[in-house]
Amino acid sequence: MRPGALRFLTDENVSPALIAFLRERDHDVLDVKERGWHGTTDATLLRKAARSRRMIISHDRDFGTLAINQRQPCYGVIYLRLKDQRSRNAIRVVREFLERDLDIRPGMLIVLQESQARIRRVPSTSRQQIR
Repeated sequence: MRPGALRFLTDENVSPALIAFLRERDHDVLDVKERGWHGTTDATLLRKAARSRRMIISHDRDFGTLAINQRQPCYGVIYLRLKDQRSRNAIRVVREFLERDLDIRPGMLIVLQESQARIRRVPSTSRQQIR
């Protein structure tokens, strides 16, 4: 699946500017803030994202921990591990990542930093729990 085909669930720590950027490029984005899900646990959001086949975008590394260490159901996570978390920088990093010709598949944990992107698969039991 190419990045343009992805659907996202954005955590409450993701800026409205990044959400708008993604939507302007025709990505399907479901935002925690817009849905009124403030304070919802990360485990619950991970399950919601998995059920709706969306990758979570967050500045919070706990989603990766839940998927890998606790083997919670996970469709995919993009962890924005940025030194500069301002909207302009987050948009730049995400834009550069999405412009790459990568084969992004369900069950991937993607760590985006200013200078690199790391991609790993979550354990298969986390992917198999998605129904």
